Amino acid sequence: NFGAEYSMTADDVPKRLVIGHVYDLPFGKGQSFGSTWGPVLDKTLGHWQFSGESSFASGYPMSIYETGHTTGAGSGTDRPNMIGAPTAACTNGASRSAQIAGDSLRAAPFQTATPFYFGNSARTLPCLTNGTKNLDWSLIKNIPVKESFHIQFRTEIFNLFNHPQLGMPNTTFNSSGFGDNTTQFNSPRVIQFGIKLLW
Repeated sequence: NFGAEYSMTADDVPKRLVIGHVYDLPFGKGQSFGSTWGPVLDKTLGHWQFSGESSFASGYPMSIYETGHTTGAGSGTDRPNMIGAPTAACTNGASRSAQIAGDSLRAAPFQTATPFYFGNSARTLPCLTNGTKNLDWSLIKNIPVKESFHIQFRTEIFNLFNHPQLGMPNTTFNSSGFGDNTTQFNSPRVIQFGIKLLW
């Protein structure tokens, strides 16, 4: 019954916003402020650039599975029966502490499928994983040496505010840890420095 397989794709992201920006700070020779600075002051306080990328997105739909019985199909993963509204299984909007404590999903709308029968739960449900709130920013200092040669010092910060994005919770309906969040999807804050010579 292929009609029973109709659902959102597993990589559906209903909302996504990405902002890229590059801004030359107006300080130093040829800029709004500091156009009369001497060489030392100009090389110290002038020619800074602020850039980065800020990403905000919804999470991905979840797929609910069960263990302990077989459809006899020989492959694939069994799904439980859905006895309530799909949205009743979701706790989208629950606090981060509640999600970590195991309140990402509710078991009440599900029921173990009869052995050798396929459960009627859809491939994916409108229960979303933790969304993305990530800022990768950089501060760049350009130091002019001569007209065709300058030095660039870069400070790049990934996940600027060290915001943890929770991973996929336990989606095995009849396991004791159903709904628990025990993984982190993104990386902690990373800071890197670099020097470039441009000529």
